[in-house]
Amino acid sequence: MYLLIFPLSRSIDGAGLPPPYDRPGYTGPEIIPESNEKLYTGSCHCGAITLAVRTKALSQVEVRECDCTICTTVRRTHLHEDEALLTSYQNAYVLFYPNISKLGISEAKPGVMSTYQFARKFLEHKFCSVCGVSTHIKTIGPPKEIVDKMSEVALEHRRKMLEISPVNLRVLNDVEWNELKISDSEGPPREA
Repeated sequence: MYLLIFPLSRSIDGAGLPPPYDRPGYTGPEIIPESNEKLYTGSCHCGAITLAVRTKALSQVEVRECDCTICTTVRRTHLHEDEALLTSYQNAYVLFYPNISKLGISEAKPGVMSTYQFARKFLEHKFCSVCGVSTHIKTIGPPKEIVDKMSEVALEHRRKMLEISPVNLRVLNDVEWNELKISDSEGPPREA
C-alpha cells in the first residue's frame, strides 16, 4: 500500500479559482420604483426565470416563513449550542406579498416556468423546470362552484388575495436579511 503525502504549508492565493456565483439579473420589461419604493431583482439559480418587484423596504413589509406541507418537508431540525431544539426552513419559502401590478416576471424561453398545485389547488407554486428553484406563487382562488356560494366577506377576501403574488425572498438579490422580521404563516397575508 502506498501513502501519498503532500505538504500542508502550500498557500493558495485564489487566482486559479472560478469567480463566485453571480445571480443573473432581471431580463423583463423595465420596472421603475416610485419615490417611496425600492426595486429588488433576482432569479432562479440558472437564470431562466428572472423577477423584479417594487416595494417598500422589505424591513417595512410583512415577511413570513412558509409552513405548508412542501416547506415542512424540507425543514431541518437540529440542536443549537445550548441544546435547544431549533427548526430552520433553510430550503423553504420565505415569502412577502406584493401586488401583482408591482411584479415583473420574465422567462428565458416560453414554457421554462413550471407549476405545481396541491391540496385545494387554490395556489400555483411556480418553479424553474431547468434548475428546480421555486420563485413565486400565483393565487388563483377556489373554483366557480365554491365562489358562487361565498359570503360577501369571503368574496372580498378572495378579491384581495387574487391581487397579490407571494414572492420567495430567497431568489432576490440584496435582501437586507438582518433587518427583516420574519414571522410564521398564521392567517391571511397583508399586501406589501
